[in-house]
Amino acid sequence: MKKLDNRGFSLTELIVVIAIIGILAGVVSASVNYIFTNRTRKFVNDCNAMLTRCRVETLSGAANAYVELGLGADNRYYVAFYKNGVEEERKVCSNTNVTCSYTMGGVEVSVVSGTPPLQLSFNRTTGAMNEQCTEIDISGSTITLVPATGYHRTG
Repeated sequence: MKKLDNRGFSLTELIVVIAIIGILAGVVSASVNYIFTNRTRKFVNDCNAMLTRCRVETLSGAANAYVELGLGADNRYYVAFYKNGVEEERKVCSNTNVTCSYTMGGVEVSVVSGTPPLQLSFNRTTGAMNEQCTEIDISGSTITLVPATGYHRTG
């Protein structure tokens, strides 16, 4: 009768298993990161769209249109469009691991609990912004603003 050799795993088998585990961990990590980044990017695009809507509404004659960016009671960032003091649209960032700040007059201000929300509006005759906010940063994604012209872009 032949005796079986049961000494355990070989080094090659162990390296292959560790490599497979490493590849799977990398794929899972990239997928989770993509989901959170995608949610943040969507919120940045929502903010940019609200600014465009506000500018168009203001230039077309809407009275007292403005955009508000703040932190809600549920600790989620929101952007809202107001017309004549009435909220017409609100978008909430579904990613809870977001940070938000803006640059106003050369000073960076973090939007945190207890700080008043950022309100941005446009001049009806020129399209320029009424505030001197030059940048909104949402977890590394930036909305660049040109107050003199009202131009804004993501990037």
